[in-house]
Amino acid sequence: MTSDTDPLWRNLGSLRGELDRIDDQVHDLLSQRAAVVRGVAALRAQGKVALRPGREASIITRLLGRNHGALPPSAIPRIWREILASSLAMQTDFAVAAQNSELVSLAREHFGALTPVQEFASTEAALAAVRSGAASVALLPWPGPLDPVLLANLFVVARLPFWTPRPAHTPKARPW
Repeated sequence: MTSDTDPLWRNLGSLRGELDRIDDQVHDLLSQRAAVVRGVAALRAQGKVALRPGREASIITRLLGRNHGALPPSAIPRIWREILASSLAMQTDFAVAAQNSELVSLAREHFGALTPVQEFASTEAALAAVRSGAASVALLPWPGPLDPVLLANLFVVARLPFWTPRPAHTPKARPW
């Protein structure tokens, strides 16, 4: 039996065609979102960090709350982290200073696979990268000692949200 005469193959072809149509719509919507992000970037004051952890958390929380279909809830943060990371990259040069290799993995997962991440051997070096402008944010271990002198003119803005017990192959972090 060929694909032309097998009802299973005809049905599979029809379903794949529907997936292609939906993919095109998703792509069109992402393109529209990117145009709006450009508008936001144009209105944003120059030199300000475009990262808004509270806004990003509220977006993902809202989407998780309205997810009632077959999409696994664990996919929502992963998909939107990449969308939000690409939006951030459209608005500003954004880079992460991570204190160790485990935090480099966490940074890639949280800030997107294409976000520049550099590993530093110490808290002091990671914070120096932020001070010099080589990085936008520093990802540091928590809990950990943070000397007020090291934090002079810097702000703690967030802990990584949406971390829960993780499968063995994914980066580890303590939940809030």
